[in-house]
Amino acid sequence: WINYMKNNEFNPSHTHSGDLSFVIYLKVPNDLKEENKKYIGTDPCGPGGISFVNDLKSDKMIVSEVNIFPEERECYIFPSKLHHMVFPFKSNCERISVSGNINMNENN
Repeated sequence: WINYMKNNEFNPSHTHSGDLSFVIYLKVPNDLKEENKKYIGTDPCGPGGISFVNDLKSDKMIVSEVNIFPEERECYIFPSKLHHMVFPFKSNCERISVSGNINMNENN
């Protein structure tokens, strides 16, 4: 599916179906990049960022959270059951990404 994210929109923590999921960033406007650079606050990756959160936090050897501010043409592939969220932004612009889920065929 294609995501046309506008100001004040966000995706709360969620997972997907399938085995793997992906997101490819097609458009990350300069206004959003500037907003993120200037951000001072408590969100771990700032406006327009994506956060991947592992719920296996009991083990010190496991990374529990990765926060990313995406760039155009970047692609992230991750386990579908990995919790992730997208933070809102205030800039009057539109970020475009493509996402999907992949089911692995165990018979091949």
